[in-house]
Amino acid sequence: MASQNDRPGLLKVGGRLVENPSRTESRSKDPQSGGDALSPSAWVHERTRVAVGQGVNVSGRLIFNEPVRIEGTFRGEVASTSLVVIAETGTVEGRMKTSKLVVLGEMRGDIVDATRAYLGPHARVYGDITAENLTVCEGAYFSGNVKMTSRKATESSPSA
Repeated sequence: MASQNDRPGLLKVGGRLVENPSRTESRSKDPQSGGDALSPSAWVHERTRVAVGQGVNVSGRLIFNEPVRIEGTFRGEVASTSLVVIAETGTVEGRMKTSKLVVLGEMRGDIVDATRAYLGPHARVYGDITAENLTVCEGAYFSGNVKMTSRKATESSPSA
């Protein structure tokens, strides 16, 4: 279980030290809603259900409306209206369409229509990313193309 450590900003989980953002550090102003929103580093600590457990291999199509975590290997398409976390032990091979994505493990395929995508310090991403906001931590590996989108630009562009 998690316990406090003598090093500020870190949390001891299962014998490992992981980042533990405080409430003031982990919240930032969300310009679209005008309120507070969790930062990507805090998403990792958000309560999630395990969709694919560690050591499990699954193929198919996953559709979610709640925050989920992938700790094993998944091949196929993932669609979510909420947060998807690919854990350090997780691998996704296929297309990912989600509003918020945290990649700590490996992603092989395209990430499309993300509002926010966060590539952690050990992330390995092979594929194209289309997102409004993208954070790439030092140490992450990314091979692909990035297209930054804006809701204002897509809402105001004339339709043909």
